[in-house]
Amino acid sequence: FWFSQNIGPNRGLENIVEAMNLLDGDISLHLLGNILDPNYFQKLIASARHPERIQVLDAVAPNEIFAIASGFDVGIAAEVPYAKNRTLCLTNKIFTYLLAGNCILASDTDAQRTFMAQYPGIGLLYKYDSVEDLAGKIEKLNNDRELLNSYKANALKLAEKEINWELESEKLVSTIKTVLEEKMG
Repeated sequence: FWFSQNIGPNRGLENIVEAMNLLDGDISLHLLGNILDPNYFQKLIASARHPERIQVLDAVAPNEIFAIASGFDVGIAAEVPYAKNRTLCLTNKIFTYLLAGNCILASDTDAQRTFMAQYPGIGLLYKYDSVEDLAGKIEKLNNDRELLNSYKANALKLAEKEINWELESEKLVSTIKTVLEEKMG
């Protein structure tokens, strides 16, 4: 499962489709978002060995994404570092996938590499520029359901116990109070 406001280039989708082309088995890709450029999307689908395994879900309200994502095993954070921001930012997809109980399959941008190292056991990291590496990680998750389910359970547990708005908001309020206290003397 992959989502964004828009389905388009420079999102890592081309690599996902190419990786799927290397694999046998019943592996599907569900994309959620708006198709802004039908020509791009037609080329993407045309590049797929099994285009019937790629499904597009219409964009939904942000609060509905969690329920949709929870119906899938793997959430893909396929950032491509075509700009400095893309390597430094931690995509909101990661947090959605955690809350949905998805195993996270993340490209190895600086931010995602750091996050996945800080929270091991929630998924796998792949080389953003290696279709073969991505295919190998997809195959590993598809063939080892025990590992996949372990990653899913760990992701959900992390979201429930450590990384969620309720806990993060407390940290934010505490930081603001400390800054204000220091400023006031």
